[in-house]
Amino acid sequence: MSFRETKALVNLDNLVFNYRKYKEDTHLEVFAVVKANAYGHGDIEVAKKLELEGVKVLCVSSLDEAIHLKEVGIKTDILIFSYVDPKYVELHNTPQFIFTIPSRYWFDKVNEIDQELRLHLKINTGMNRVGVKHLEDALHIIKNTHHKIEGLYTHFSSSDEDNTVLDRQLKVFENFIERLDYPFKWIHASNTHASNRAHSKHINAMRLGIGLYGYELNNHSLKQVLSLYTKVIHLETIQKGEAVGYNETYFATNEIKVATVPIGYGDGLDMRHKFVIINHRKYPIIGKVCMDQMMIQVDDSVKMGDLVSILSDEHTYKDILKESSIMPYLVMTVLSSRVPREYI
Repeated sequence: MSFRETKALVNLDNLVFNYRKYKEDTHLEVFAVVKANAYGHGDIEVAKKLELEGVKVLCVSSLDEAIHLKEVGIKTDILIFSYVDPKYVELHNTPQFIFTIPSRYWFDKVNEIDQELRLHLKINTGMNRVGVKHLEDALHIIKNTHHKIEGLYTHFSSSDEDNTVLDRQLKVFENFIERLDYPFKWIHASNTHASNRAHSKHINAMRLGIGLYGYELNNHSLKQVLSLYTKVIHLETIQKGEAVGYNETYFATNEIKVATVPIGYGDGLDMRHKFVIINHRKYPIIGKVCMDQMMIQVDDSVKMGDLVSILSDEHTYKDILKESSIMPYLVMTVLSSRVPREYI
C-alpha cells in the first residue's frame, strides 16, 4: 500500500492489444522484451500477463533479470541478450534460460561446460557493440558445439530513421544465414521500429520492445500502457519579482498562481520536462524540478487535489518528445521504484 498522491497506472489490456497488433501485422512470432523492469512497467506483472497470452520467449538483458523472473514463477523461455560470465552460466544454467553467444572467445569458454546449454548466436552486422562479425568464427561455433544452438539474430543500429543502414545490415545477416546453412529454430532481426521494414524469407520472429508499451514513431494505432499522475498539494500566489524554486532560476514578471505537486527527479522525472495537464489544459513547469516536488504555473481554475497528468492519453510520449526532446525510452525506464504501480 502506498500513501503517495503520485502513482503510475499500467494498463495490461493495452499491453496485450499491442502484442497482438504486432503479431497480426508482421505474421511473425513476437518475442517480448521485458528488460529494465519491463521498460519501467514492472517485469513481474508484465511477464505474467504475456505468459497467459502464450508468448514463446521473454527477453531480458542480464542473468540477474532472468533469475528474478524465474524465482517469481515465470515458466516461459527467457533469452538473455547480454554477456554472461561463463562461470555464472555453468552455475545458473536451467532449461528455461537461453544464452546469447556474443563472441567466439565466449563460445570457446562455455563449450568446455559439460551440461547442455540453449544458445542463440548473435551476428554483428554493423552495430559493432557485441556479436560475431566474421563468417569463419560463426562456422567454427556451428561446427564445434555440443550445445543446442536454437537461434540466430542481429540488431539494427538505425531502424528508427535510416532504411539504407537497415537494408545494408539485413543483407549482411542474410548472407550469414545462407552461408551457415543451419536449421535454426528461430531467426530474428527486427525490433519495434524495423517490424514492418525488415523483410526476409528467413526471419520467423521479431523482438518487440518499446512498441509493446505503446510507442512507435510512425505507428498511431498502438495503445499507451503507462500513465503517470499526481495531485496538487499546495497553491500559492506569487507576486511580481518573487522567485520560484532552487537558485532563483525563475522570477515572476507579474502576479501568478503556483501549484506544487509531489513528484520530482527522485521519482525519475527528467528535469527537462516542460508541461503537465490539469483539467484538460496544459500548464508550464516553472523553476527547477526538485527531488520530490515541482512547481506549476496555473490559473484560478486549478484547485487543491486536482489530478495532474504527467503522462497520459492527453500528454503522450510523442508530445513530451516534441516539447522537451526526451526520448520515450527515458520517460519509461527511469521511473523510480518509489512510484507505486497500479495494474488495471
